[in-house]
Amino acid sequence: MKNLIIRLCRLLLPFFGASAVGCDTLYYPADEYGTPYADFEVKGRVQDAVLSQPVQGIQVSALYSLTDPEPVVTAVTDAEGRFDLTGSFFPAESILIEVKDVDGEENGGVFVSTTITVPLERVTDGGGWYSGKYFSDDVLVTMSPDTGSDW
Repeated sequence: MKNLIIRLCRLLLPFFGASAVGCDTLYYPADEYGTPYADFEVKGRVQDAVLSQPVQGIQVSALYSLTDPEPVVTAVTDAEGRFDLTGSFFPAESILIEVKDVDGEENGGVFVSTTITVPLERVTDGGGWYSGKYFSDDVLVTMSPDTGSDW
């Protein structure tokens, strides 16, 4: 009966995260805290698709994914329609950029929100959990006027 209980315990212990094999040698895994990350910088400008003019007051956000609407970092375009997003994220070869008209007609009209994928280039390497810095410059985002708006 005692042997049956021991065999049953050896059979069930792996399902609970323990093992009866090699109990005389203790194994301590290396401490690994954190998540891989990288720095990124995306520079660009937003312009009106019809007039090809810069658009001021547009909210530009870097997103992890379309299913995670919480932005990594957000900026607002200046008078020349320029934006600069700088932050940290999980290392990737591209990043999602969402642009929204948040000020209504104050910037000359109402524009339709859009999301684009921006390719990133690694400019520096990292070590350990840090994967380096990624960069994209001269990103052009065009926004179409919202013709169906009641503004």
